[in-house]
Amino acid sequence: MIVVAFKKQLFYLIMSSIIFFCSISCSSEKRPNIIFLVIEDTSPYLFPSYGNQSIKTPNLDWIAENGLVFTNAFANAPYCSPARSTLISGTQATVYGNDIHREGHLQKEQYFLVKKLTDQGYFTVNNGKTDYNIKGKESNKIMESVWSINGDKATYNDASRSNRPFFAQFNNMSTHMSRMTTITTENRLKCAVDATTVKLPPYVPDLPEMRSDYALHLEGVQNIDKWVGAFLNDLKDKKVLDNTIIFFFSDHGGCLPRGKAFPFDTGHRVPLIVYAPDNYKDILPGPVGGTTDRMVSFDDFIPTVMSLAGIKKPSYITGKPFMGKYEENPRKYVFMFRTNTKEHFDPTRSVYDGRFHYLRNYIPYKIHGLTQSFQWQMPSQMAWDAHFMSGEASDQHSTYYQSKPVEALFDLKKDPWELNNLALDPDYQEKLVELRSVNNENVRDIKDLGFLSWDERTEITNQGKDFYSWVRENNYPIDSLISLAEKASFGNVVELPFFIQNLNSAKPSFQFWGMSGIVNIAKKGLLKEIPGEVYPLLNSKTHEDVSVLAAESMILMGKEEKGLNFLMSKFKPGSQSVSSLENLWGNVYLKEAEADLWKIVYESNDEQKRIQARSLLIKLGKLDICELYEQQTIDENQKLYLKRVKNYMENI
Repeated sequence: MIVVAFKKQLFYLIMSSIIFFCSISCSSEKRPNIIFLVIEDTSPYLFPSYGNQSIKTPNLDWIAENGLVFTNAFANAPYCSPARSTLISGTQATVYGNDIHREGHLQKEQYFLVKKLTDQGYFTVNNGKTDYNIKGKESNKIMESVWSINGDKATYNDASRSNRPFFAQFNNMSTHMSRMTTITTENRLKCAVDATTVKLPPYVPDLPEMRSDYALHLEGVQNIDKWVGAFLNDLKDKKVLDNTIIFFFSDHGGCLPRGKAFPFDTGHRVPLIVYAPDNYKDILPGPVGGTTDRMVSFDDFIPTVMSLAGIKKPSYITGKPFMGKYEENPRKYVFMFRTNTKEHFDPTRSVYDGRFHYLRNYIPYKIHGLTQSFQWQMPSQMAWDAHFMSGEASDQHSTYYQSKPVEALFDLKKDPWELNNLALDPDYQEKLVELRSVNNENVRDIKDLGFLSWDERTEITNQGKDFYSWVRENNYPIDSLISLAEKASFGNVVELPFFIQNLNSAKPSFQFWGMSGIVNIAKKGLLKEIPGEVYPLLNSKTHEDVSVLAAESMILMGKEEKGLNFLMSKFKPGSQSVSSLENLWGNVYLKEAEADLWKIVYESNDEQKRIQARSLLIKLGKLDICELYEQQTIDENQKLYLKRVKNYMENI
């Protein structure tokens, strides 16, 4: 009897295995292959498919003619790692506290949405970047199971794929900002695009260096077209193009200053062209060879791939499939975020409704034009700085170096380059109130963790905890923190007692935003004296980002010696003390730090620290902008530039 029972169990096990593998095999024939061709740092306005007439891109034109051009596609974040964090998770990265660029955090399996495709029989391929803002053995162990194959040799042609359908992502770096970060234009090769004939967007000043960087970027787009062509040829040769859907897009907006890393349309809007073969044309949300104004964002992309594969999305994500079996109704709004550039913690949230773009700056007293060592290696950015410091910049081109408004509202139909802020225009108050309300509701609905202070996040990570779980397990009062940040952004003097009250909180993020509100009031000249509760914050037991703001408030209130001494004692790469010192641009008290800055320039062994000191001396008028970087950096960047220009057929 035992033998008979065992044989029956073995029979059922074999049959169930056959049925399972048959179902995978059968579904493989019906399910499409899907490819993401991802490029770097490039806005739609650089492409002929979006109206640019300076270059030609025949392969991308073919994809557009046989597919669909999306005119309202957005990276939820305007810089790489938070944008890719959003892609891999199908969720705005703020939900996981992964909105700080290049700040690795612990994440659990639900974060890696692509794994659901792998688990459902897809051969998943990643060649190029991951950049998912993760750290720790547990998170990296999960990553090993997310992709079927991952690395610079990964390909859908791998023998291990067998007859499985594939989802493959390839990333090309040749349009990355590092193509433009040569610091000087003197040693560049002859560009295939004539810089004198290009049409610059009007939000940047018309300077020779600006033209040179823009032309070089356009040249990169032409290179990318050849890279795309290599994939089209391979898919045809392998006879799989007729069953393959292609997404071509950039990881966020372009390289010209006020693009990448900044919360404007030029930082968030991306090109997206989707090709569908004949037997999948009906999945496109628009006419073949045409355009669609349907709004889509990065959190929608993997859920859409799942939908195309016949897989239902999990309920906990923010993304909405825009094609396939589980296609959802079009978005009414796209939600975007930005938190930092290097050490500059400067959270912004924004909402787009198809015409109007609403921005909310939570630290408005921090200017956009704060030097950070990577982007300022572009000649265009350095030239804009010099243009402003010379006093020749127009009012429009000077706003980049001034305190930001708390709110901005742009009508992109009339003002696509966001030059005219309508937030104070009486005719647009109804729209302002609507989008303000939508933004405020969204950050609360998703439990936006981007309002946690930088130092508190580091502390939680060091405790071996992921933010998503930690906040829920501890019933952390995120709504109250958001309300405090909102009040701090307005900096109304009547809220001063409330801000002071939060300085005594046991929660560092509440201390941070309370202190931020006080700095905001001081910046406006409305603070009569430094509250007594601020002084104790200058000690080693206080989180440094809170202490830095306390020191900044003291400088603004005439206590420059105490405040500057503290900021200079914390002066190092990655410290927000550097950000506060940068933000004192034009403040007479910054001159008191000159001797210490010269000492760093001549004595420090840390190159980044020397760069930051020279940046401040430039702002004091003691150095020329061309002295910001050392020859060694220029030489290294020249090599990387040549790599980008010459080796653009990468990851194929």
